[in-house]
Amino acid sequence: MKGNSKKLAVFVSITAIAMFTVVALTWADDRSGKEAIEGEYAMMSAGTCLFSLGGFDSNYKPIGASWPGSTMATGIWTFHRNGTGTVQGTAYQLTLPPNANPHAATQSFSFNFTYKGTDDDTITADMVGLFNATFLTGPNAHYTVTTDTYHFFGNISADHKTITLANGNEVQKFNLTPPPTSTASPFSVYGICNIGRVLTRLDE
Repeated sequence: MKGNSKKLAVFVSITAIAMFTVVALTWADDRSGKEAIEGEYAMMSAGTCLFSLGGFDSNYKPIGASWPGSTMATGIWTFHRNGTGTVQGTAYQLTLPPNANPHAATQSFSFNFTYKGTDDDTITADMVGLFNATFLTGPNAHYTVTTDTYHFFGNISADHKTITLANGNEVQKFNLTPPPTSTASPFSVYGICNIGRVLTRLDE
């Protein structure tokens, strides 16, 4: 009888530990529905920008010299269930007249983000830290670019296979730093970019 009691006590202990582990795992990863996005998504994006050397006033009118530009980008967005993610990609840009030096350029870029999805099929995302880019081609080849502002909004498909994201009417300050071998000085450009993105899931 004592042997059976000991076995019962051991069984109860194991069961309790197992139940505690399940509860702990549930609390550690309590996201569900549209918040539980996970995996890699291929991005295709395109849009236009308005740039200004002096910034923008409260009506979004450029201060000082200004010019338009267009951009297209490809890349990979990686979403984690804990509400964080990373982005890496390549952008293809056109600087247009009346800029005194119209040209094409490419740049590689990366940044981290946090996101929140809801059950009404919407999603918002905010960049964490800095947007980091390096010009690969063009007059500013090897310059690095940073900005600390990027907010995204969009929608998620019911099966999580497609996400659309956009950013718009947001004033950003882009800081350009020449490579160490250059004698040029760092400078900043302000921009308002309206860009749409389609993200397609890769790992299913």
